[in-house]
Amino acid sequence: MKPIESIKKQLFQTQDLSKIITTMKNISIVNITHYERRVRAVRQYYETIEKGFQIFLQKDSETILEDLEKQTKKPPYSLGAVVIGSEKGLCGEFNEKLFQFFKKSVKDRKEVHIIAIGNKITSRLEQYQIQTYDFPSTHEKISGLLSDLLIVIQEWIKEENIGEIAFFHNQIVSLPNYEPRFKSIFPLNLDWLKSLKRKPWPSHCLPTYNMKKEELFYTLAQELLLISMYRSFIESLASENMARLASMQAAENNIEDRLAKLENNYHLQRQAQITEELFDILSGFEELAKRNK
Repeated sequence: MKPIESIKKQLFQTQDLSKIITTMKNISIVNITHYERRVRAVRQYYETIEKGFQIFLQKDSETILEDLEKQTKKPPYSLGAVVIGSEKGLCGEFNEKLFQFFKKSVKDRKEVHIIAIGNKITSRLEQYQIQTYDFPSTHEKISGLLSDLLIVIQEWIKEENIGEIAFFHNQIVSLPNYEPRFKSIFPLNLDWLKSLKRKPWPSHCLPTYNMKKEELFYTLAQELLLISMYRSFIESLASENMARLASMQAAENNIEDRLAKLENNYHLQRQAQITEELFDILSGFEELAKRNK
């Protein structure tokens, strides 16, 4: 194959790759908007649950708070960790940053039980004893995975006597930056509950409820647990797409540089080819002129 034909082929291939990168960038932008919208909705629901706790704590809650205080005195050396990575690649240091953060966070724990979600983070946690799950392929399948995780978490608490359950995942902190986060979801934060008890209700009339206080408390606690788990997944998905967008932007910059070099090389080769053809024509013309003499 002639050099100019080879360059032309590379040029077409690079242009096709550029179109793919642009498409992936656009998909990531759409996904970020979608998941950020869901994160805001989840935060609003979280605030609703928080108000439910606030109403409950304004009344006869001393017994339950005392029981919780006894439970939290247990040293949380045994940790149940759910680590949410990604199922797909092309997202830069997304999984590596999370892995390094996790490793640093658990180094002083005597016992760690781990659930790894997503193939890319699972491969980095092979040194630990882990349970693995694929990341849900669709948003709707997250609910099914949450049900499975809830069963495992309940077993951890009852049978393994684990003192703390926490989620490790990446979260957007400010566009376009994301950072790994440690989010403890069990036991309930006693200081948080006490602050809600002290917090004044925004109106003169405190809402009432008909449920038994223990039933209401544990219903609110279960809702808080589920929404915290769901929020971890959504925040992870938003930051994963942010990481992928950054990777695609870097790839696009590299492709633009390569295209510029290929186009310049192509024009040089094309100009050399045209010059060579002109010299051939000129030589032929001179040869014919000599014969005519």
